[in-house]
Amino acid sequence: MANGKIRARGIAPGAPARQRTGAMFDSVLEAEEWLYKLRAGELIVCPETWKVLGEKTEEYRTPPLREIMERYRDEITPLRCKNPKHQNDMIDRMIRDYPGFVSEPIGQIDAEFIQTEWVNKRLVARKLSKTGRDLGQISSDTVRREYGCLSGIFTQARKWKHIKSRDFMEDVELPPKGEGRRRGVTPEELQAMFQYLHFDPERPEISQSRQKIGACARVAMGSAMRLKECVLMQWGWLSADCAIVELPVGFAKTSKSRLVPLSSGAAEMLRKIRPEHVNYADRVFPGLSPDTASSTWRDGRDHVCGHLPLEKRFRFHDLRGTSATGMLRHMDSANVMHITGHTDPKMLAAHYNGVDVEYLRKGLDKMESDYFGGE
Repeated sequence: MANGKIRARGIAPGAPARQRTGAMFDSVLEAEEWLYKLRAGELIVCPETWKVLGEKTEEYRTPPLREIMERYRDEITPLRCKNPKHQNDMIDRMIRDYPGFVSEPIGQIDAEFIQTEWVNKRLVARKLSKTGRDLGQISSDTVRREYGCLSGIFTQARKWKHIKSRDFMEDVELPPKGEGRRRGVTPEELQAMFQYLHFDPERPEISQSRQKIGACARVAMGSAMRLKECVLMQWGWLSADCAIVELPVGFAKTSKSRLVPLSSGAAEMLRKIRPEHVNYADRVFPGLSPDTASSTWRDGRDHVCGHLPLEKRFRFHDLRGTSATGMLRHMDSANVMHITGHTDPKMLAAHYNGVDVEYLRKGLDKMESDYFGGE
């Protein structure tokens, strides 16, 4: 007690063990009530000075968006999503990269906040790798996918009675859909990459990590498989002649296992590198991780086409598009969808039917030869 006042001191939630917050009151009852509110988290406390700024209103007491996102990730995504891991990774990235945004009490978030603090900032942001490497500007399609995820989270938050406002997400102005990436990998670029990776498809060796990545690229070109599917492939997934790989449930971006035929060249390469004695669970490319493969591929890519702007350089995933585009010239889309795992032909047409100008020129030359002769 000092000057007839009662001093109350306590530790706010989240504060360091010895960091106490205090205030003076006229009576013991007021001091006890204040301490109860402090410990219950009902007071607004500055995280820098740990001084009380005021009492939280009913709206302010709603949990932060981060808590709702984590609960949605743990309880809802596994039940609703065809590929839960893909959406969970998206939620984890949002929580990791935008701590200020997800710390906002969900009851105080509105369309204007989503527009200014998420959509507009994401459209000017750069995509970074786990090591901080610049991977280019974030696309409008990525922002639209994240918007869909956030919209589902807010819808579920209303069902959980955390917010009472109407669905304001429809008031958010989204960027137009992107045209889709149609960057193919030319034969010259692929050969230059093989040279950088010290890999020869005819005489394959995988004693080095670089060579394993080259072998993964050869498999991707002969199957339209994704980087992770190639890198983590196990011998037990392959048929005896290495002509078919069965991607297990939960591994591919589908809700069921998928049989993927391999080209004769890719199958022959796998047979050449297969050890004499293998176990079912042995990795085809042991010791190689998707992150290492991505980083090394980008190094080679920058070496091969460093003269091009970052957005115009090829990615490993562009091998999938190149392979699928080639398939569409020789088989119908239904068969291609069986290989790539797509369920929507519109998605296949939008992203994996790129225009090969050289291929079109050859078609024009054949047409001209009918009228003017020549080869």
